[in-house]
Amino acid sequence: VDSSKRRLKLIYREIKLVKHVNHDSLAKLIDLFSVDQSIYLVTHSPGINLEKLIETEEILNQSDDQKLILMKQMFQGLN
Repeated sequence: VDSSKRRLKLIYREIKLVKHVNHDSLAKLIDLFSVDQSIYLVTHSPGINLEKLIETEEILNQSDDQKLILMKQMFQGLN
């Protein structure tokens, strides 16, 4: 199998895995479609944006309990 077909097969395998991920803190895959040679994922994202919290340093204003909750949610998402 040539490299591009193998890569496409891996992409679709990953998408199938993502469809089964269900956690309140992670984006939920709703649909996907392709146009030309691009694949677009339609997601519903959770209300909190960790990247924004870190960029704006808002995370520093969170209580220790809130930071622990965020850490727990991140580790649950990896599990």
